[in-house]
Amino acid sequence: MFHFLSQHRVLLLVLVLVLLGLHLLSSGLKHQTDVGVFGKAVLYIYSPIYQVLSWPFQKIAWLVSKYIYLVDVRDTNTRLRSQNQQLKGQLARFEELEAENQRLSALLKLKNSADPPVAYARVVGRSLTPEFRTLIIDAGTADGVGPGMAVVTAEGLVGFVAVAVPHAAKVVLITDASARVDAIIQRTRGQTMVFGRGKSQCTLEYLTDADVVNGDRIITSGIGGVFPKGITVGVVSSINRGQTSAPQGIWLLPVVDLDAVEEVAILAAKPVGEGLTR
Repeated sequence: MFHFLSQHRVLLLVLVLVLLGLHLLSSGLKHQTDVGVFGKAVLYIYSPIYQVLSWPFQKIAWLVSKYIYLVDVRDTNTRLRSQNQQLKGQLARFEELEAENQRLSALLKLKNSADPPVAYARVVGRSLTPEFRTLIIDAGTADGVGPGMAVVTAEGLVGFVAVAVPHAAKVVLITDASARVDAIIQRTRGQTMVFGRGKSQCTLEYLTDADVVNGDRIITSGIGGVFPKGITVGVVSSINRGQTSAPQGIWLLPVVDLDAVEEVAILAAKPVGEGLTR
């Protein structure tokens, strides 16, 4: 290759000069309105040569522009993905704030009840072993919270305060193995007692009326002065009648999801009677 170029360097130099001259001449002719026969001949000869010679440069320019475009698209996609992740995070926070606002708004409605709350609190700790079911809340004696007070949500009964210190309290859930709540069957007004059985269920004992069916709503009776009357405790979920028509085992499902409760209200205690033992 180099041998060929060295042998024909004069011819190649002349060819380059001719092409350069044609290029300069054609560039000048392009700006003229009347180029004449000679100008037309120059343009006719030079145009295909120019197209051939300029093709590699055009291809390179196209590839460079394509690469720059793809780099720009990649950068844009990276930026959009980052913004999308940020927006998803903001949306999740907004949804959580909205859910919390709805829960707190429901709790605040308890202010208009016959027994308005003495305090509101957040759940800051849990002890959910199968038998012992307790919560720790961030309100205590400094907020007016004391032992024996009922703990509720807008849905129903959660439990009662067992121990209180200035800025925290221990709450025993109604499903705790030693919790007891005086209650009535809302439909028949029959008296009964709710016993905590650990995990997420309770049972009904000491019924004064055998007329109980699945779906019956159980509410606090107000007897004993611990829990205000009319707070929903749970719904009958299963009845075992054995060999007789009289119920022998009645399971109650709390209306409050005790494993997921996050905010609670504390109701003032009344003189302690037989409504609760610990």
